[in-house]
Amino acid sequence: MGIDAHNSHIFSKCYNLPYTFICDKKQIANAMVEGEVVFFHDKGGYGFIDSGDEQDDDIFFHMSDVEGPDLEEGEVVTFEIEEAEEGPRAVEIERTDNEEETEE
Repeated sequence: MGIDAHNSHIFSKCYNLPYTFICDKKQIANAMVEGEVVFFHDKGGYGFIDSGDEQDDDIFFHMSDVEGPDLEEGEVVTFEIEEAEEGPRAVEIERTDNEEETEE
C-alpha cells in the first residue's frame, strides 16, 4: 500500500512534487529528474537547475551533492528532489553522458 496525496492528512507537512511524495522533510518515494544547470556560483559552491516542466522555479543545489568537479552552466544532469526548509533542493546529482566530445 503506497502513500498518496489522499492520505496526507496523517502527516503534519506534506508535499506532492513531481515524481516524489515528501512528508516532514523525508523522501517517501522519488525518481530521477533531468535538468540543465542555469547558474553556478563557483566560489559559493551552489547553483540552480532548470528542470523544464517538472518545477515552475529553478531548483537549488549545492556542490556537496555532486561528485567530481564543479558543474558548469549548460551542463545536463539528473537528480532527485528533496524538500528542505528553504524549498525544493536537488540531491544525488549525476552528470549525464549525452554531451558529444569531438577532437580533430
